[in-house]
Amino acid sequence: MKRLFLFVALSLQLGAASAQEKIALYYPGFRVPYYYDNGGKLPVGMTADPANAALTKAGIPFEWVEVPAARFMLDLKEKNVSACVPGFFKTPERESWAKISNPLYRDAPKHMLVRKDFDFKTDKFKELLDRTDVTLLIKKAYSYGAALDKMLNEARNSRELVTADATQMAKMIAGKRGDIMFVADFEGNPIIESLGAEGRNLKMTSLPDMPLGELLYFICSRGVSDENMARLNKAIRPQ
Repeated sequence: MKRLFLFVALSLQLGAASAQEKIALYYPGFRVPYYYDNGGKLPVGMTADPANAALTKAGIPFEWVEVPAARFMLDLKEKNVSACVPGFFKTPERESWAKISNPLYRDAPKHMLVRKDFDFKTDKFKELLDRTDVTLLIKKAYSYGAALDKMLNEARNSRELVTADATQMAKMIAGKRGDIMFVADFEGNPIIESLGAEGRNLKMTSLPDMPLGELLYFICSRGVSDENMARLNKAIRPQ
């Protein structure tokens, strides 16, 4: 059953909230530390907190709607909705059809989740990406940030495109159905712990030449009014 979190932000500037456009905020369900339940009316977390703050400050009514992550961009692009997804990278493809906000916050650098017995054979990320005997698990229709996306697109490794969530991807790594997946360390370590015995042979690691964290944005449908985008951009704290 979908969880629906409803919050109406009253606007002093425009009067009654009922007369305003309400924006649906898509999220994939609770995913610590980005979204979690602290017993309140709204999800909280690394992505939820700045999104809640920006829309509340802007005086824009909004509701959190749980949607499968694989449907985020398809729904925003093809459906006649007034909706946004917070905390996503800006890409040329998304710029071609979406309304994109000012930067919401900066992402943490991506690390690699691997088996403890994985032999890197190098301390250079670029050299690792040249190995044809290494299989990368890549989330389908997902961006890891412009710099890392570019490096992965040019890599010589085998690639397994998956629609599974991060926990299922980690299980695939543990089961030797792939060698490397990419995730922030503060997300990857709790995933490893949650797997219990299955996660004992997994670890988070990084190499010095991996890209730094990049800026994240609200990616919005064309159904969001220009007026609300302007108000949202004004409310977002400069990065």
